[in-house]
Amino acid sequence: MPSQPATPIRKRKLRVSAACEFCRRRKLRCDAEPQCENCRQRGEDCTYATREKKARPSNARIHKLEEENARLRQSLQHPQDALEETQAVIAADTISHHDQVGDSSDQPAYEEHEPVDTDHGSGHVVSQPVIHASSEPPQEVAFHGPSSVMFNMPKKQQQLSQSSMTQIKNQLLADATRQRQMEVVNLNNNSLDFDGVSHELGMRLLSLFWNRQYYSGTIVYRPAFMRDMACGGRYFSKLLLNAIYFGASKSLTRPEDVKSSGPSGQRGWSFRNKFDSYLHASNSEALWRSEVTTIQALLIVSDALFTWCDERSLSWHYMGIAVNMIVDLGIHVDGSAGLRSKESCSPEDIEVYRRLFWSAYTFDKVQSIYQGRPSRLKDIDNSVPILFLDEYEEYELFNTLTYSATPQQLSRPTYAVSTFQELCQLSIIMDHIIHSIYSEKSASASPAELSNTRQSIQTALENWRMSLPTHLSIQLDSPAITSVLPHTLSLLSMYNSMVILLHRPFVSDGHLQSTSSGAGQAFSYCATAALEIDKILQLYQKHFCMSTTPYFVSYATYVSATIHVRIAAQRRSDSAAHKCLQRCLDALGEHQTICHAPRQTIKILKGLILRLGVKMDHFPEPVSLDCSKPTASTREKPTQTPRIEDRHHLRSPPDSRSGSGEDNSVPGFTDLDIDEVMRSFAMNSTDPMLPSDIEGQALPALGNLEEGENDLDIDSFLSFDPLFGFNNLF
Repeated sequence: MPSQPATPIRKRKLRVSAACEFCRRRKLRCDAEPQCENCRQRGEDCTYATREKKARPSNARIHKLEEENARLRQSLQHPQDALEETQAVIAADTISHHDQVGDSSDQPAYEEHEPVDTDHGSGHVVSQPVIHASSEPPQEVAFHGPSSVMFNMPKKQQQLSQSSMTQIKNQLLADATRQRQMEVVNLNNNSLDFDGVSHELGMRLLSLFWNRQYYSGTIVYRPAFMRDMACGGRYFSKLLLNAIYFGASKSLTRPEDVKSSGPSGQRGWSFRNKFDSYLHASNSEALWRSEVTTIQALLIVSDALFTWCDERSLSWHYMGIAVNMIVDLGIHVDGSAGLRSKESCSPEDIEVYRRLFWSAYTFDKVQSIYQGRPSRLKDIDNSVPILFLDEYEEYELFNTLTYSATPQQLSRPTYAVSTFQELCQLSIIMDHIIHSIYSEKSASASPAELSNTRQSIQTALENWRMSLPTHLSIQLDSPAITSVLPHTLSLLSMYNSMVILLHRPFVSDGHLQSTSSGAGQAFSYCATAALEIDKILQLYQKHFCMSTTPYFVSYATYVSATIHVRIAAQRRSDSAAHKCLQRCLDALGEHQTICHAPRQTIKILKGLILRLGVKMDHFPEPVSLDCSKPTASTREKPTQTPRIEDRHHLRSPPDSRSGSGEDNSVPGFTDLDIDEVMRSFAMNSTDPMLPSDIEGQALPALGNLEEGENDLDIDSFLSFDPLFGFNNLF
């Protein structure tokens, strides 16, 4: 069979896949040659642009979108179930992302810094701010808790692997080291903004401030502040700068520096004026929007007003505003400046927020105790870890700049980070003491409940003490101690004052009722802690200047003195208790040359010594202080303190013991009569009252005295010695 001729296959002309830019604009047919005919004839540059191919929606994608739509509709009908499901999805995504980051060796866990901008022609060098997502223009950000209709669901906290943690630590350490070098470079090139203050005075005030931060916490993170001081970044503001100036002014010693900080007798006045103007100016938004620098500034000024200037109410208000801003930003939740859905936090941001929160937390507890008021930041309401990753200041050699008349650099690391971490842990225990022992409802609790609470907190204190790192756990009796740090002694003094603060209410019938046996054990704890504070004072006096002691040491001195005086009341005038009490008075006398509060504690102790009939060699004389603003306290007239033996209404020390046949001794102090100790806390008709020219006012009315009335011989009738809220008596 003859084969059929093959039908020729008609080839379909392929469509040109792309046209050059000229042909595309002019709607011409392009031959897609490297130099197409149209362009060659018209003398045009023939260029081709890559076109992104758009994917056509597949059936699977359409089906997925339909399922998502149905799921969203269902979630509107059952919001609680949807919330739990979403949390599970986020947790799974977080773990998946973390595994990818942890397994990737070429993906850094931190953000790189911008290179240094160097103009070789002018020699001008400044450090550039680290570019984070958080450096974008500020947005309206607010924290809302689970009960709020605007609740922001928190993201699952990522658990960093050890390698990632080490990588972040190394990066923060490198950044801090580099920034320390850039401080000098920026200073020499006039890049730092001192807000009109001379460079020499400005740097001196900053140095004083950095040196005093170690004992109370790192309110201001130095690398971020000093970097942004040179470039106007988010962690610098003139409000914060003048707050630092003002807080550091009390440590100025050179006459020319003191003169530059304000008018005669008003040290730091010019800086406080500037701070007030920035805070309260008509065009200022400092109090209207929550900012990290505003929180830092308010905390610094609050501390200075309280410890230095005796302006307790304003200090309390500033502290409250700072705490409210912390909550407003959500810093108390996870240390990442709130739940910002549009903002991711860098390791530096987290370091700033964590240090800020825990500094505020510590300050809140201290002010609560000193002023006898409820604390604002509760341990139960925060989830910020006590974890600080920048360890530069941990191993930096310590300088005694604000602690010695002749500053010197010690051959000993500062240990600032570990000290701060232990201070935070101790502050948590302090929070439990305040709410369990000194709250309004504590007196209504049953004795069994109070006893269990006290033992639980005492166990926590003992565990804290035993778990201290070796470099912070000083053996106070060891003769081998050659070098100590003031903030380490401050930490230990706070611990011992917490022991007394915990147990002393169980000795006094005026607060928490207790039996003689229970009171004896409680007073034994107090006496042991008071003796340890005395050793701390001796060690501090040996190495540092007592007039510049941290305020924690000053408070511990007062607390221990309230115990020494009761022991001295039952012993001879040449006893060790008298010597301990005299050391406390002398230490407070030196510290009152800088701060107001020690003058108040001296008055309290004078009244107590007078009532218990304890004979002392001498009392510190009142001094006139300079501060940012004249107050009634600074106008107090120095008066000659009468000798104790000249007072006709003193009670003689007890020379007999209870005849009940019971063992009324204190464990470890067998020569003390606990019943007599307990009676020393009681207020009765035999105690001295107000002078006759103020008839009808009992001792508790002291809290209502107006400023200026303290010129009365207040030590002759102030016969009670509170630990919680002692500063509200004046």
